[in-house]
Amino acid sequence: MGTISGLPAHEALEKTARNLSHLVKVIDSEGVTAMLCPVQLGSFGGASPVTVDPALVNPQNLHHPMIFALLHYLDEGIVRHGEELVRSIERQLGEQEQELAGLRSGGWVKSLFRKGEINRKDAEFAERRELHGEAQARVAAARGRAEQLVEELRYMPIYRSGKLQIG
Repeated sequence: MGTISGLPAHEALEKTARNLSHLVKVIDSEGVTAMLCPVQLGSFGGASPVTVDPALVNPQNLHHPMIFALLHYLDEGIVRHGEELVRSIERQLGEQEQELAGLRSGGWVKSLFRKGEINRKDAEFAERRELHGEAQARVAAARGRAEQLVEELRYMPIYRSGKLQIG
């Protein structure tokens, strides 16, 4: 992109980013994430023709809003919620581990009488460990995909909870 409103594109983008909260008040709200992204279909001149010459269509940055939406979904939806799930499973594993230790304590005679319950709890523990591994793998995969997308938006102004960040 060349110029926007007579300014070089990067200057226009920076100026708009600094003043966006005056135009869109919700941008300063906690929990709001937004990206300022100029897009362009082409240079059609000053006149408003009824039809557009296809040779003048030169899309720029049309993919950035979609990349931002996908990145936000991966980062906020899958990674953040996935990490919460992983921590929850870890807490459950800790509780189950203590419960198993309690069942196994008291010598071999008590353990013998609790064998069925211990085996059931061992199976539950193994299932929970498997869920934990699967949740960790989903988070790692989403994080990897998100990192690939971040490069595309490196210099885009992004607001997170009212704070302006450049890429």
